[in-house]
Amino acid sequence: MTMKRFVFVCSLSAWLLAASHGTWPIAFIVVGVFLATCPGFALVGSLDLDEPMMSAVLLIASSFALDALVAESLLYMHVFTAARVVGVLAAIGIIGALRPRFASAPARVDTTRAAPVRVTRAGVTHAQAALDPSVPVLLLRVGRYPVYHGTVGAIRSLGRAGVPVHAIVEDRFTPAAVSRYLTSKIVWPTTGAEPEEQLLEQLADIGKQLGGGVLAIPSDDEAAVLLAEHGDVLREWFLYPDIASDLPRRLASKRGLFNACRAHGIPTPNAMFPSSRKDIRAFAKRATFPLVLKNVDPFTRLQHRAVPGTTVVHSYEELLAVGKTIDDPSTVMMQEYIPRDDAEDWIFHTYCDAASQSLAPFTGVKLRSWPPHAGVTTYARVLRNDHLEAMASRLCHDIGYRGVADLDWRFDRRDGQYKLVDFNPRVGAQFKLFETEAGIDVLRAMHLDLTGRAVPNAAPVYGRGIKVENLDAPAKVAYRRGNATAPAGADAGPRPERAWFASDDLAPFFMMIVRFLRPAIGKLATAVRPRRRKRQARAATPRATRGAANSVPQTKRSKGPKVAAADKPAKKSPGTDDSNDASSAGKPSTRETRARKSRSKNSMASTSTR
Repeated sequence: MTMKRFVFVCSLSAWLLAASHGTWPIAFIVVGVFLATCPGFALVGSLDLDEPMMSAVLLIASSFALDALVAESLLYMHVFTAARVVGVLAAIGIIGALRPRFASAPARVDTTRAAPVRVTRAGVTHAQAALDPSVPVLLLRVGRYPVYHGTVGAIRSLGRAGVPVHAIVEDRFTPAAVSRYLTSKIVWPTTGAEPEEQLLEQLADIGKQLGGGVLAIPSDDEAAVLLAEHGDVLREWFLYPDIASDLPRRLASKRGLFNACRAHGIPTPNAMFPSSRKDIRAFAKRATFPLVLKNVDPFTRLQHRAVPGTTVVHSYEELLAVGKTIDDPSTVMMQEYIPRDDAEDWIFHTYCDAASQSLAPFTGVKLRSWPPHAGVTTYARVLRNDHLEAMASRLCHDIGYRGVADLDWRFDRRDGQYKLVDFNPRVGAQFKLFETEAGIDVLRAMHLDLTGRAVPNAAPVYGRGIKVENLDAPAKVAYRRGNATAPAGADAGPRPERAWFASDDLAPFFMMIVRFLRPAIGKLATAVRPRRRKRQARAATPRATRGAANSVPQTKRSKGPKVAAADKPAKKSPGTDDSNDASSAGKPSTRETRARKSRSKNSMASTSTR
């Protein structure tokens, strides 16, 4: 309590100091309105605190944070005055007072009963099945992804439904670790390079600590493979779909997916899997460029990556150069490239039950990604595509898939075919884009099904959009404020949902900014540092005075080698710097002498040519 009082006194003192910049009592009234409207109200309302003291502390502290930011910005722009500070705060306060209040935190779920609620979407009312709060969830990942919006979306989706959510995080200050909907964070900084035995042992210990009966949800391919291949050990503590042990690895593998598509008649881009550098050279001679290079298998992409990510090569020489950097050619896939103007990127998300039936199928179109045209989705919308839904659902049924899946398709306008490029046997990063009119997404559908509850049969909410704030900003610049090739009207719809920002859970958004900007600033500093050194080097190098070289006095000689005078070095002699000394030794040539020398040289040249 002493610390709370100390923070309160410091915050109140800072507020009084800020208010004193203006004329009393107007400044106090303006800052008071500012404190009550923006931005502290949103933070305090989202935390759902029971202690009035803590609410007041956070209200004043968070509001003064913006107050200080405004003052520092005006100081930086050299336009700081008390009137401007109070004026900016007044404008912010008025906007905060006029705009609708942020949504308050949802009520705490009563775990003793689970009565279904009614929700209305698109003018249709459905009964939303309540999730069983007695079955907690563990979000599992093996790779290192501290700034990952998919985990935050999963925590919010299940936490808002009243399900206890535990998550494995890299450290205590990842965005997912500070979400208000997270029941507990388990700090386990894995990298994917650990032996499977070590991962298995530690994961079993986590299951024991949680008491067993926990629904495990993988958020990367490595975690999905680990769960499937070691079910004999992990199912004692965790609950997850009973899938064939080798299927997730085959689907996550580019080689395995290519073979599965060929076996089940699913179109996919042509690909080649080399086993040696000789195969790469032979294929390069007959290949049609550009080509796409990808890592083949999970686990190896974290331990020994062939390429950093999806890589496009445009020529024979470029392919050979990349091939020389690959230690094991069998870990790379060379795939047909579909031109951007002839391609549409589509997404299919689903949850398949024990009979491999799609209970929650969704289709959407990718409008922007980062890196452009080959990376993570940064802006997408739900778009109806019955043909793609039927084809993807049939594939999941034919291969006996069970669980949550994220499939990436590319529509080739040249031949009118949807070609499967990726099958992720786990929850996708942008899964919150998809939701039915009954409020069911793929994770809620899985929780309902595995706890013995029916999944409501409702249509998807078409037109929904999602944007990943930290990645869509550079993507928008790369796409020149446009979108990738997509069907007409794909961009139409309500305002997209934000992947990070949520009015009832603000902490992950601000933590994302801190964690995302830190490496970005480091990369910027690394890029700027060599330029700064070059400028400093140029500034440190003396500049020669114009005409100074001609003004250096020379000794008179008739025979023998040219030797400089003892006190006056000869021009351009090694070890001397005549750019500085020459400017002070002797008189610089005047404009008249330079003109006279020029005339004499011209006359000599004309005489010699006659």
